[in-house]
Amino acid sequence: MFSRRCWTQVRAINGGSFLLKSILNLSTTTTHKALTQNADTVDFLVNSLDFSKDAAVATLSKVPSSRPFQKTPIQELGLSGTDLIEVLMAHKSIWSLGLDNQIKSRVLYLRELVGSDDNVVKVIKRYPLVLGRLDTEMLENNFKLLRNYGFTLQCVAGWITKKPRIFFVMKPEEMEEILSRVENDLGIPRGSNMFRYGFEVVSSFTRSNIDEKLRVFRSLGWSESEMFRMVRTHPFILTRSSLSIQKAADYFRNEVGYSLDYMASHPVLFTISLEKRVKPRNEVLRILNEKKLNKLNTVLYTVLIKPESKFLKYYILPYTDILPDLYETYMRKAEMPKIKL
Repeated sequence: MFSRRCWTQVRAINGGSFLLKSILNLSTTTTHKALTQNADTVDFLVNSLDFSKDAAVATLSKVPSSRPFQKTPIQELGLSGTDLIEVLMAHKSIWSLGLDNQIKSRVLYLRELVGSDDNVVKVIKRYPLVLGRLDTEMLENNFKLLRNYGFTLQCVAGWITKKPRIFFVMKPEEMEEILSRVENDLGIPRGSNMFRYGFEVVSSFTRSNIDEKLRVFRSLGWSESEMFRMVRTHPFILTRSSLSIQKAADYFRNEVGYSLDYMASHPVLFTISLEKRVKPRNEVLRILNEKKLNKLNTVLYTVLIKPESKFLKYYILPYTDILPDLYETYMRKAEMPKIKL
């Protein structure tokens, strides 16, 4: 019978699916084999990582025979417990490659790329296969490409940390094509602060997906110059679905009265949730205007870009006595958890 502690640990790893199935499928022979062949590793998992023996055995039953290992460079970075096992299980072959040598070289290489131990941990957790074999020549070419297109060292490190899989998998010719598309197709110059965001967008979506969204903007009445002005100013508008772009444009034009030119000058409008922010806040502003409580004549755009805490502070909480239902109505429509006033 497995202990409650074992089940808790099992569920903490990859949603529990892998280890749960492992434990359910363990036979007495498998358990005995895992204990006898990997006694030192079981001892390490139990004593150093605070795993129950059952969870440790379940883990080792699904990996190749591993060499005994002590504290690894990943642990020294602060990755331990279930996080460490999750990483090791995602790339099982490193158990048999000598963890100290294998991981240490990768950690040193990653630290040089992303600049800090915190970023190294984020990269490993987001893309555990980085601990395997790397084509360093390909990666160096990718790195040079990003630098040639104006990425600062800090921007390169930040992008690799955020999207490690793309950097470690994408071939230089594919990366150059994407960089070229950002500059030539979207019209974002490589010296622009928005270029790296354009690269993030183009590398995350297919050409046909982006073309479809541009088609929607055209169909709504924007000229080529207006459309690409929006893209250059705020590339993340291309991360929204075609339907959400259509709905946002319709609402701002028909309900709020914004012109195409105004929306083109404020493209962030298309990245704000229509149902959870735009509509609830517009309703609050309408009520304040009706009650003549909007003393500063604040416009909707200003209200929409406020962080939630500041919106509540300036537009909801001062009026709870005068408008007792305003707070609860807004929080419900915005689907926000209520806070104690």
